[in-house]
Amino acid sequence: MANQYEDSFENGFSQPTSGRASLNMRDYMQILLERLWIWVTVFVAVTTAAVFYTGKKVPLYRASARIQMDVPQAKVVEADNVVSVNPRDFAYIHTQVKILESYSLAEKVAETLDLANHKVLGSRGGAHKDYGAMLAGATRIALVTGTRMVDVAAEHTDPEIAVLIADGIADGYVKQNLERRMESSLEALTWLRQQAEIYKSRLESSELALQEYREKTLSTSLVNRHNVEVSKLQDITTSLTKAESTLLHAETEWLKVKKLMDSEEPYDSLEIVASDDLVHGTEAQVLEKKTEIGVLRSRYKDKHPTMLRALRELDELQAQYKRACLAAAENVHQAFILAKETEAALQKELTRQQKKTLEFDRKLMAYNELLRDVDADTELYKSILARMKETSVSGQLEMNNVRVVDHAREPGAPFNISRRRDVTRASLLGLLLGLGLAYLVHFTDDRIRRTEELEHGMGVPVLAVVPKISAKGGRARACIAQLDGQTAAAESFRTLRASLALSPAAKKAHQLMITSAETSAGKSLVSSNLAIVFAHNGLRTLLIDADLRRPSQHRAFETDRETGLSHVLAGDMPWRDIRTRTDTPNLDLIEVGRIPPNPAELLGSPAMTQLLEEAGQEYDKVILDAPPVFGLSDPFVLLPQVEGVIFIAMFNKSRRRSISHAVQKLREGETPILGCVMNGVDLGRPSGYYYYYQHYGYYYNSYGQKKHKKT
Repeated sequence: MANQYEDSFENGFSQPTSGRASLNMRDYMQILLERLWIWVTVFVAVTTAAVFYTGKKVPLYRASARIQMDVPQAKVVEADNVVSVNPRDFAYIHTQVKILESYSLAEKVAETLDLANHKVLGSRGGAHKDYGAMLAGATRIALVTGTRMVDVAAEHTDPEIAVLIADGIADGYVKQNLERRMESSLEALTWLRQQAEIYKSRLESSELALQEYREKTLSTSLVNRHNVEVSKLQDITTSLTKAESTLLHAETEWLKVKKLMDSEEPYDSLEIVASDDLVHGTEAQVLEKKTEIGVLRSRYKDKHPTMLRALRELDELQAQYKRACLAAAENVHQAFILAKETEAALQKELTRQQKKTLEFDRKLMAYNELLRDVDADTELYKSILARMKETSVSGQLEMNNVRVVDHAREPGAPFNISRRRDVTRASLLGLLLGLGLAYLVHFTDDRIRRTEELEHGMGVPVLAVVPKISAKGGRARACIAQLDGQTAAAESFRTLRASLALSPAAKKAHQLMITSAETSAGKSLVSSNLAIVFAHNGLRTLLIDADLRRPSQHRAFETDRETGLSHVLAGDMPWRDIRTRTDTPNLDLIEVGRIPPNPAELLGSPAMTQLLEEAGQEYDKVILDAPPVFGLSDPFVLLPQVEGVIFIAMFNKSRRRSISHAVQKLREGETPILGCVMNGVDLGRPSGYYYYYQHYGYYYNSYGQKKHKKT
């Protein structure tokens, strides 16, 4: 136990933490028991309200008819619908549901059923009542999941009228749907006839325009003539390509010849000249003559007449050869000139033919445009005529795609009243609401009820839990450890003394200050009884009432001295002269005496410091009943003069936030907070959290009574 408290003081409670301590299932059950009255109150209130509500409910009867929305039957003539409706579309089904819910349908059904003259409704509403709105308000439309069926439900206080409304809406919708489909076919046929007249007139206009163009351009066979001109253009293009190739070749040969002519070299070096027939024949004659001269030279001298004649003939042949080469070169030049003229002529002819072909293209383009208009108008006119025939046949074969599967049956009992069901649901709801409200009140309530919450908020251990003292009178409560030592309250103060004895810091502390966050926490009660149990333990104890604003210890010990602590601090008299010996051995008391105008200055004076130092040397324990923390500076001026602080929290009254702020302020000083005391715990609460304290008190009281009887 000692090690446990040492760990708590030195390690486990060093700093306070924010929020609440973690709760387990047992804690939640205890919270519920504490707030049991909220749970029971909400449960009873909700259940009672449900009983009264169901008792005053107007019985309503519900009759339901079922409609099936089928895919339209296939038409005899296969053609696209003129009115495009896809009944498989999810949006289409919901559209039909909205039509079933519409006011227009309800109004039409009301007129069909003649509700104004109905034996029941007519007598209630009269002729001026809006029966369409009444039908629409009484009707409920619901899709049957996974099907194409719709339930038409009607609610009314009269079961027969509920059946009448449900069947009326269902039959009226089926009839209206068929009429709408027939009207759509008739409207489509009328529209198609109008379109046929328009397209017929448009076709006649396009045919007339085509004929007028033919007469204007005299182009009855414009397409054939255009083909001839295109063919001519292609031939000229081919010839021009060949002429350009010939010109290129002739120009190349002529440039070679001209180059030789400019350089005065022999022409026979060119192949085109050497291959000329005249040049080739003359060259052969020259060679033959040279051969002949070679033979004659072996027989004759150069001066011989035969030799001279042969030489003259050779000269003539060579001159003839040169003339032949010159003529061949001239032929090359003439061929170049001819090729150039031919290419120019073909180029001119190509340009002329292109212009002529383009002119035919323009004529043919306008012709084709008019022809396309005629063909398009013809196709549209034929399509309209075919659609008219199809629509006429399909309108005669039109079938309704919705039908009534089940008509409404008269309900045997109202659907909105079931006392057992409603009360059971209300009871369950009351249980849940009560449970939620109980926990909501608990978690929004900032008051301290558990030692764990106190330890969690302060960061220091709870030294003792003081039960609520039922004794009346100031002395009976303040000195219960002396006057009624066998009670659980007296034992709790002895537990506080034992807890302090386990703390190394408390053992060394001679001066102990007892304070709280706010007034009425019971700090004076704890101070007086703690001083008593210290004295019972053989310790010389001095109790100082340091609350110079609202003193209470003089009432607890029934002393009423006019002199006290205020006189000592004012320097009027020594403290030993004003101390009072109480009925409890080893316990002395210094009461306040006259209430001074400046308590904080007196408590922080050197006289107070001297008093505590001297009392600490003379007494084993000096207990100061100090003022509360909030709103006063008195406890803070006492902090440097004491060796330990005990903090008091009132059960179900002290608030977590105020305790946390008070402890935070106390921690700013260097004086250690030894622990806290939970005061005024109600052991009779149904939570069971403090059951072990209650059980111990009962056991202790029983034991004391038995012992008293034996004596």
